[in-house]
Amino acid sequence: MSLQFVHSHDALHPHSAAIWALAVTPSADVLTASLDGTLALYTSSVTQSTSGFPKDEDIPSDAQELDAGARIRTWPAHPLAWVSLSVTPSPTRSEGSDESDVSRRALVNSIAGTTMLVDYTSGEVLGTKNIGEKQSGPGTSSGYAEPAWSVSLASDGKTYASTGGSGSVTIHSAIPSSSSAKSDSMEEGFGSRLADIPTGRVKFGMFVDHCPTDDNKVAMSNETGQVFILDVEKATDGVETGM
Repeated sequence: MSLQFVHSHDALHPHSAAIWALAVTPSADVLTASLDGTLALYTSSVTQSTSGFPKDEDIPSDAQELDAGARIRTWPAHPLAWVSLSVTPSPTRSEGSDESDVSRRALVNSIAGTTMLVDYTSGEVLGTKNIGEKQSGPGTSSGYAEPAWSVSLASDGKTYASTGGSGSVTIHSAIPSSSSAKSDSMEEGFGSRLADIPTGRVKFGMFVDHCPTDDNKVAMSNETGQVFILDVEKATDGVETGM
């Protein structure tokens, strides 16, 4: 195998450390979260990337053509590594709905539990839940909540699930703080705790993910190899199914 062939597959703009999470956007671009503390957006093909422009807006004819693997955007580095990443799929909007389109949002979580919501087309940070913040709501103790390890956005973009050291799944508001005043619910804005769903096992939660067709169903795996399917609507009843 020639060196020319090997180097032809080199990354154009690589991270400086391991990538612990990635997600493909509805526009087929790729988001990556790395141990170097950066969140980055890349093109997946030789094209004029659509992620840099609002949905339904015509892309300028003179927009720069990007090579496959080109980095479109990088968010300022976080001092601690990003380890979990989730994006909303392209939603089916209700007829006559005036809600903002949430299909361009991504949620990322650090190794210590800081959670950040971004619009990956504009680069805007829509909300941040910092570690050590005093909180109220389900699952808190002495006014504080455990840091999240893994996070998952619901398809409607209104909530997200998290898991971590306690082995439970917590449902949070994903409504940007600037928009919370316009909502009749989730008044506390981004990151506020709405429900805490125990699994009956106090084992570290490693990964959480929403069902893409039913936001009321959430899967969670823990450090001992168990998988739980939880029903958000029946949060007070705990585990729906264990495997």
